[in-house]
Amino acid sequence: MLLRYPALVPDVEEALCRLDLAADFAAVRAALLDFSAEGIQPASAAALWTWVTQNDLEETIRAFMREEDGYAARSDDVMDPAQLVSARTQWWHFYGLLDRARFEAEVERDIASFTEKNGDADQWTRLQARLEARERLRRGSLDDTEF
Repeated sequence: MLLRYPALVPDVEEALCRLDLAADFAAVRAALLDFSAEGIQPASAAALWTWVTQNDLEETIRAFMREEDGYAARSDDVMDPAQLVSARTQWWHFYGLLDRARFEAEVERDIASFTEKNGDADQWTRLQARLEARERLRRGSLDDTEF
């Protein structure tokens, strides 16, 4: 998902770092974190693939990307903002499924922080996706059509 929607990486870096991943996936995570650390705000998976190519990481990433998800995408293939919102909720839903107790605690902490600090619109967007994912987890919803 993060290869298809790399613009999410800055929002999920901390959670991504906490995931216990197999070596191949850990190498992809490292590449995504390097990409994000450079402060690049990609418009699409094609932008990620351009960076991957420039940094000789094709073999690391290629096994995890379908052609239609990025490396053959047109450079002007700009992501629909609604798709990004949906992908953000899907990511947190996935993360919450892996460790629900931790996810619940993190959401509660973020709600408190947002309230105390009078969070801005960007913080609300990130929190809103987590709240939606938490609600879906509580309902037991796994229906992809909701995304």
